[in-house]
Amino acid sequence: MRATWTRSVGPLLLCLLAAGCATTGEHEILVARVKALEDDRAKVKAKMAEDVARLAELNETLKRSEATLRKSGANLGLRVSQLEQAVPKASGRTDVVEYNHKRLADEMGRIRKLLVNRFDAVALLLPQNLPSDADGMWRTGEGKLKAGETLAGRAIFEVFEASHPEDPRAIRARLKRAEIHAGSGETQRALKVYSKIEKLYPNAPELPAAVMRIGELFEKLGECKKAKSVYGYLAGKYKDAPEAEKARLRAEELKETCPK
Repeated sequence: MRATWTRSVGPLLLCLLAAGCATTGEHEILVARVKALEDDRAKVKAKMAEDVARLAELNETLKRSEATLRKSGANLGLRVSQLEQAVPKASGRTDVVEYNHKRLADEMGRIRKLLVNRFDAVALLLPQNLPSDADGMWRTGEGKLKAGETLAGRAIFEVFEASHPEDPRAIRARLKRAEIHAGSGETQRALKVYSKIEKLYPNAPELPAAVMRIGELFEKLGECKKAKSVYGYLAGKYKDAPEAEKARLRAEELKETCPK
């Protein structure tokens, strides 16, 4: 600070000693401006230090939270949301402060994406104003899918099924989730979602089509033995369903292309 003051004020003192230089009043105005600039610089520096400290605290909190994420994804989602709200918004006018806050927001976005991708933390994707009633929640989920926000839509339909298991649309919510996984190339996850559908909805009319889809996904993975088994099961248990004949023919074709 002393060096900066010397560089700023030194030339002014020399100028005052020389002929034709600024008046005392002008010099006082310049000195006041220099001091104001130094004060602004000190405030910006303090603000940056505060932001860095907040970011360090945020990172430490996320490290502690990661250990319990698999047990309580919903709780972690709430804690991350609280941390997001705690991050100060840019209020200064300087480029330095604005850049610092943008960096914090980008860092939070990367952390959120990491948690969702690695741990399937769908709670982080739920909108804060998600309706609790079945109709409102369903409309919100459909809206997210139409807007191309498939991950948020999948999260909403997962909550819908858990919150309204007796609703006739509950099985459709599970089917939507499975197809979102399949469409994203997550075939194993799609099969996992499909695998419980008969147990959860034993009398649902959508079951034959769902079982058919399981066989198709096994074929996609190259597991033709499992695919044949699923098609045979479908053709026998749901023999009156439109999918039964298609499953029987597909099983016969696989006997030729996949004899083992």
